[in-house]
Amino acid sequence: MSTRVYVMGVGMTPFGRQPDETVRSLATRATDTALRDAGLTTGDIELVVFANAAQGVLTGQEMIRGQAAFHGYGFNGVAILNVENACASASTAFQVAANAVASGAVDVALAVGSEVLTHEDKSRTMATFSCAVDLEAMSGMREQVERSLLHRVPGVDGSQQSALMDLYAETARRFLERGGATIRDAAQVAVKNRAHAALNPLAQFHAPDHRRTGADEQDDRRSADPLHVRSGRRRSGCRGAVLGRARSINGFRGDRGGLGVGAPLGWGRGHRDPWSGAPSGDGGV
Repeated sequence: MSTRVYVMGVGMTPFGRQPDETVRSLATRATDTALRDAGLTTGDIELVVFANAAQGVLTGQEMIRGQAAFHGYGFNGVAILNVENACASASTAFQVAANAVASGAVDVALAVGSEVLTHEDKSRTMATFSCAVDLEAMSGMREQVERSLLHRVPGVDGSQQSALMDLYAETARRFLERGGATIRDAAQVAVKNRAHAALNPLAQFHAPDHRRTGADEQDDRRSADPLHVRSGRRRSGCRGAVLGRARSINGFRGDRGGLGVGAPLGWGRGHRDPWSGAPSGDGGV
């Protein structure tokens, strides 16, 4: 597992509410960009690791989500591996792809994470998040899933808010009480995250607002005390990365950094960090 792995190209779609987009359209757009960035074609890819967590619940597409997303795209004969690991799904896909290259199983792999987290039935969207817990151990979550997805509670409408948000709120309240922090302290986290997002033009909240303060965040509509609407929004988007070994691709010079499996990211092809513009370090990690 000592082979140096390079990120040869990356692609990302805008994040946010995109009612006309699908898991497939987002995945193919991000992959188009990643392949173009790497200077490769679908014929160079030997393994696709596809990540998605919610499509099965929201649309019913199960078991072959990656194969469905890339149907007709040009990956004929290429192994497509599906991974699902809640909010870490895309990171897991990246790790699996990197491990495959590092082990020598393949020379070039593609990792893609695509998610659409909105549905015309909001209660179904909320129940999706409630599925991401141990339903046998948490009766409240199980009841929401049964109401909204399994329709086992006659005459009861599904919730318009995720029970998972209530769980997060309870955890936040305990944290604030134990540490002596205030709601305004927690609101500063949202301010910090918004400032970071402003560096990425494809982020959901990418417009900087230097006048916004923790007090402003604190005054926003609350979704579950002490959490506010801006603290928990997530919509749709996709990221993709092409990973490979330098010697496997003609014309690729892996002299601008590499990726040690389990270590921070290093860029190939003389890339600069896409957000800060800073040059990547030599020698990899």
